[in-house]
Amino acid sequence: MAVTFPDGSVVGFATTISAAQAFSDGTNADPLDITATGLTEGSVIAVTSAKWPGLVNIATEVGAVDAGVAELLGIDTSDTTLYVPGNGAGQLVVASNFVDFSQQGELTPSGGEPQTYNGKYLENPLGQEFQIPIGQTARSSALTLDYDKELPWYKAAKAQSRKRQPTVIRITLPNGDAIYEWGYLHFNGSLPLTSGQPIKNTATFYFQSAEGTLVARA
Repeated sequence: MAVTFPDGSVVGFATTISAAQAFSDGTNADPLDITATGLTEGSVIAVTSAKWPGLVNIATEVGAVDAGVAELLGIDTSDTTLYVPGNGAGQLVVASNFVDFSQQGELTPSGGEPQTYNGKYLENPLGQEFQIPIGQTARSSALTLDYDKELPWYKAAKAQSRKRQPTVIRITLPNGDAIYEWGYLHFNGSLPLTSGQPIKNTATFYFQSAEGTLVARA
């Protein structure tokens, strides 16, 4: 049994995304191994295209690297139905120059709700409906921030928002575990003014996958 509180967590984002490069020879394993050039242990990457659709838009950290074979931490491709053997190839980008937010308020998630198909059969005399899960809604999270234009994240977040290009978002938990997401950052520079309350900005993250990748430090 464990109880984890979020106090001490830090949200950040990459300000530099490399050109895409190819990877191949993805294994059906936990964690996934790939063959790629130039990756080093601790690098942060995102898969931008792949023959395995379930791998697209997934961000994570590189583990051990040996002779061009790199571990992608937190990614389990052992299910050969979802990840057909022999199709472990695609493209990835390397994310770097992370900027962390400070003076953070709450990180509030939304979306990720189940989507279902509702149907019923004509021959059922009771007209009983049934549901089949078909996916989930898009996910996002909003982070409130106490306004300070002198802090490094203020200009960096505005610049990233203006690019309208995806990047890697990193959430570092108090125990050192990290969650990596691939998505868009929108920074709202508008300043709501309420008497007696701090002036705040909001950073909103629009995630491109069903869930983030947890990289444990234990």
